[in-house]
Amino acid sequence: MKRNIERPIDLFDPLPPGDYLVAISASEMKDAKPKPKKKPGKYLHLTMQVLEGEFKGRIIFDFLNLVNDNKTVEENSQMTLSTICRVTGVMQPKKSEELHGKPFRVTLDIRKGTDGYDDRNSVIEYKYADGTTVRERSSPKS
Repeated sequence: MKRNIERPIDLFDPLPPGDYLVAISASEMKDAKPKPKKKPGKYLHLTMQVLEGEFKGRIIFDFLNLVNDNKTVEENSQMTLSTICRVTGVMQPKKSEELHGKPFRVTLDIRKGTDGYDDRNSVIEYKYADGTTVRERSSPKS
């Protein structure tokens, strides 16, 4: 990623695409912005902190639309939450705080900013801390 050398790296600049060991440091259910003629949505706002390497201490965000008029978006977010539960080893949390502090890996990419917003990181995969995926661990061994 090319950076402007006259401007220091901001803590919220996107990280380069790749895998990072992280842990959830904060989580909160929030109301989505209301849309006309739509039921109110809710999303789980996750804050993750990088635990090692060059970017140790940096923050990554993800947003899971757990209540949404678009059922595909809602189902995808539920599946993502299920994956996070698996990789953290917390299978049936009663509160999102139970997922905090448990190391796992994320694969990041960069989503281009739109409507005046800057580019940002996008989590494209959640993995166990050792780098294996939920799919790899659940598929039968040959």
